[in-house]
Amino acid sequence: MTRFHTLALVLIVCSARATQSLAQADSACTEAINRTKAIDVAAGFDSSKQLVPLSRLLSCGRSGTAAAAIAFGRSRLSRDTVWLTRVADFATMDASLFLNPLLEVAADRNASEEARVVAMLMLMRLEYDRRITIRDITGGFVDSYPAHGCLGRVSAESRNRVVLSASDKARIRETAKGVRADVKAPINVQTAAACLVG
Repeated sequence: MTRFHTLALVLIVCSARATQSLAQADSACTEAINRTKAIDVAAGFDSSKQLVPLSRLLSCGRSGTAAAAIAFGRSRLSRDTVWLTRVADFATMDASLFLNPLLEVAADRNASEEARVVAMLMLMRLEYDRRITIRDITGGFVDSYPAHGCLGRVSAESRNRVVLSASDKARIRETAKGVRADVKAPINVQTAAACLVG
């Protein structure tokens, strides 16, 4: 067998293994996307069992982000801020897929307080490109201003590099104004909305 034949054989084996690896990655993505899209908080679910499929979505591109956006919308009744934040963090990968679910959950009076606050938290992170925390945007008011100053406690920039259009920012402001005007909304939701209005 010549060097050429040996090299050709090695290339064929490597190509076959690469094809097999790609097929396995596609299969893992498909499974993770399907599991994430099927989440139904109203029917009850254990978020700790969903974190692994959720983390697999990171390698699934735009389809993975779209699945996370669907999961966030379906998680509007959840009170698990760890789960909600991990799902909402996918918005930094493609804000265009997440904007509608974030706005819908923020405005939904039937959504949990936690889901509404996390939605507004993520909208602020997208707009200001900073690692704002839940504590920064909740806690009620002092002299009619948010108690924790919204952006005042920000310690590090996240470098999301998300660019929102002027119309996206206007939609965010309008939603926040509507939520802020709702006197029946929980105080943390009102505080988050006040921070988002600016």
